[in-house]
Amino acid sequence: MGRLEGYFRDSLREVVEDRGFRELTLGAYTNKLGWSRSGSPDRLLEAVGRIEQAMLPHHVNLVRRAQADGGLRKDLDPSDMLVLTMAALATAEFAGGAFPGLPERVATIILDGLRPRRDSATLLSDTPVNDAALFALRSGGPDDQTAQLQG
Repeated sequence: MGRLEGYFRDSLREVVEDRGFRELTLGAYTNKLGWSRSGSPDRLLEAVGRIEQAMLPHHVNLVRRAQADGGLRKDLDPSDMLVLTMAALATAEFAGGAFPGLPERVATIILDGLRPRRDSATLLSDTPVNDAALFALRSGGPDDQTAQLQG
């Protein structure tokens, strides 16, 4: 699953680090795209659709190659990767800047679940978000205060 894993992690990292790109990517699927416009963001949606269609064969190829190599579960459909990417991106939106390592941690959990077999779980990066930090996030506490509650 080497190439697929590298692509998943690299593309996730790029989108997480670029807030505008993240909002564009998530907004295309959450009806929040173009929220600041007075009219419908039709041209923007069309552009996102064209890019998605251009990338689709590459994504399918990555998934099929990883499955053929035995590193990716056979029952995974290439479309599942978009859903899993959105799940990982949602962690960046959820945690804001308070837990910058959270999307990488979630990516590791996702990728481990995609392997058809493994001897042991991959070591997770960063520490989990504890209950106090989750409460602070839910309460809208400042990022630095939330980060102090971590771990």
